[in-house]
Amino acid sequence: MTTVAQLQNLSYRELQIECKAQGISAKGKADELLGKLIINLQNKDPSTAPSPPPAKKPAGRKSAAASKAAPPPASGTSSRKSIDKNIVQRALGTPLPTTPAKSRTVTAAPSGSRQRTRSRATSLLSLFASTLALWMALFLYVPLICMKVQCPPRVTQVHSKAIDVTQNAVSDVTQWSIAHAARVKQTALVYGTKVTEQARKTSQEASAKLQELMEKIRPDGGSLSSKSSSYAGFNGKLNTAVLKSIVRTNQGAGWEELDLSLTDAWAGGKIAADTNKANVILFVCSSSSNCEETVSELSVAAPVASTLVLNQVELTSGKGHLQSRLAKFFKDQPNGVVVVPDVEQISLDILPVLNNVMGEYGSVMRDGEEISAADATFLLTWQAPPAILAEDSDTSFNLAAKKDLTLLMREDLDGDDEAGQAVVDAFRRRIDLVAPVKPTG
Repeated sequence: MTTVAQLQNLSYRELQIECKAQGISAKGKADELLGKLIINLQNKDPSTAPSPPPAKKPAGRKSAAASKAAPPPASGTSSRKSIDKNIVQRALGTPLPTTPAKSRTVTAAPSGSRQRTRSRATSLLSLFASTLALWMALFLYVPLICMKVQCPPRVTQVHSKAIDVTQNAVSDVTQWSIAHAARVKQTALVYGTKVTEQARKTSQEASAKLQELMEKIRPDGGSLSSKSSSYAGFNGKLNTAVLKSIVRTNQGAGWEELDLSLTDAWAGGKIAADTNKANVILFVCSSSSNCEETVSELSVAAPVASTLVLNQVELTSGKGHLQSRLAKFFKDQPNGVVVVPDVEQISLDILPVLNNVMGEYGSVMRDGEEISAADATFLLTWQAPPAILAEDSDTSFNLAAKKDLTLLMREDLDGDDEAGQAVVDAFRRRIDLVAPVKPTG
């Protein structure tokens, strides 16, 4: 049976638990909770006579100001004011009722299991630290000691064995890492090949359907004639049949990316994804006659009214004339095709004009009006050395062609002409694709 004396020995947390078990508010200081519990015991057994009060415990945390007498709170309330001392004294020693009240059991986690777990972890950590220290001693201190004193053969053997074991472990881990990286790379290559093949197949199917649709619209198979200029609203799609007769496509492994990009360009799509610039394709020829024939064929890759073929006079004279010509053309044909032959002969004075129209958000000015060229297509030709055409993949061919063309265009520049070099480098960046031309004849 719980008595008032036992309640007085409870801690603040235990008083809160007891209050919650008796259905009393557990808010307040320790003396307030104790008074509530004592009043609750008195209400449950009012006939119980009070017993002499035991000696008072020290106030503890209660301050001198809080120990002053205060008016007693109303019966049954949860006020935080001090309890009347007379009521406390009458309730001292009052026994609890014979029927115990229902209480909530608070199960505390066994402290022994926590201590054992913590102790086990500490032991394992200590063992690991000791083993590591011993291993480091074998590597560092044993050779130093053996240099000063004569070590027994057994110590030298243990040291050598430790070095061998460590080297073998490092070698095993390194070999495993290399093998794992090789497996990951092989898996990525297989997956990439499958994705590329699927994309190529999808592109070919789309091209076949597009060609079939063109044949239904134009029974001549899409070939262009002198009536081409009568087509209104050119949508930027080029004649696939003409262009396929020019470019060396389907060269096998290593050239798939070029084939897919050319297919997108022929269909009027953007070669440089997520950009707003004109498509710029450089056709690499093997001879001057090959380049002349290529220019003639490129000039009919789109309707005549939508095609502008620049001549050497326009590419070597003042930039004002070229700018005016391009502005007039793009004003009427925003999706037009511009053929630029022999780009290595372009004057560096007018090269900035081409950089402006072929760059991001390319445009040209005319009478204070900005005319956009972002949806145009530029077809360039260049006679390259035979070594360039001998490259075995589209990536190496693209890099080699751009590098050689850049060096050729820089030949007339002075070594300290940084502005001219910047213009040539900008022109190189404008080129999206480099395509090899089929040999003549």
